[in-house]
Amino acid sequence: MKNPQPTQETLLAALELAFTQDRMMLVEAAKEITANVDDAEDATSNAYFRLCKRLPKMRPLHNHQLRAYVYRAVVRAAVDIVRKRKPVVDLDASLVSTAHTRMDYTSPLNFALGELSDEDFELFYQKFVVGTSTRDIAREYHTSDPKVEGRLAAIRQIVWAYLHG
Repeated sequence: MKNPQPTQETLLAALELAFTQDRMMLVEAAKEITANVDDAEDATSNAYFRLCKRLPKMRPLHNHQLRAYVYRAVVRAAVDIVRKRKPVVDLDASLVSTAHTRMDYTSPLNFALGELSDEDFELFYQKFVVGTSTRDIAREYHTSDPKVEGRLAAIRQIVWAYLHG
């Protein structure tokens, strides 16, 4: 006789148990990504509701598989929250130039960044400090994503060479 398929209630109970048992670990994992307890709690709740929505399509999982699945769902929800955040700093070219000219060049990283042209420094700042996406940078400069990615790769090589050269 075949094992009967679990009911929706059984799957929901297993999902609730996984979230309840591992709640502290799940929130802590989300907090590592979001750097914020409130966002971590939101990510955990969002993951729970997403999984509840998908419940009718979920295949039965063993306990350890379900726990890993829940963990990955929470991590994805935390990443989604971080991606949706607005940049804390609104980029202004004059501020970037000011930051570039006022940097303390005694640290190796700051020295390396000081060797960049103003345009390369602004590109570096937008991508790695503000967190602007490559696509948004490409739109702002009226160019293509691959060109921006190529320029960023060249900038990383320049910085790497100064740091490890």
